[in-house]
Amino acid sequence: MRARKRTIVCLARGVHATVEDAPACEKVVEDFIKIHHAQSRPRTRNEQERLLTKHFLKTHKETPLNRVTVQDVLAITDGLKKLPSEQLHTHRALKAFFKWACARKLIEKSPMEGLRARAFLLIGTLNLR
Repeated sequence: MRARKRTIVCLARGVHATVEDAPACEKVVEDFIKIHHAQSRPRTRNEQERLLTKHFLKTHKETPLNRVTVQDVLAITDGLKKLPSEQLHTHRALKAFFKWACARKLIEKSPMEGLRARAFLLIGTLNLR
């Protein structure tokens, strides 16, 4: 009976009761850089680490990875709209990170799924006079 009540409360909050929390984002980013970029060029590795640390971990350091939503990701990329190149590179870094996390079964679905980067390129090419 107690489990049923806990499930109802979790579902009311929009939380899946059967899914345990993933590790904190900070730990997963650290593992991503260490494992995924083990053979990458130093410049690529450092740039990925910079983008994820500066833009993603700034607000989601302690957040369990499976609690990051599409709205969280959009808040990060929309906040960079005045810097289209930085916005695009951050989008790509986040996409690679979440794809890696899905492949390792840390999360069931990537919040980047269905988000396109093409709009960022178009914003950067507009002639604003």
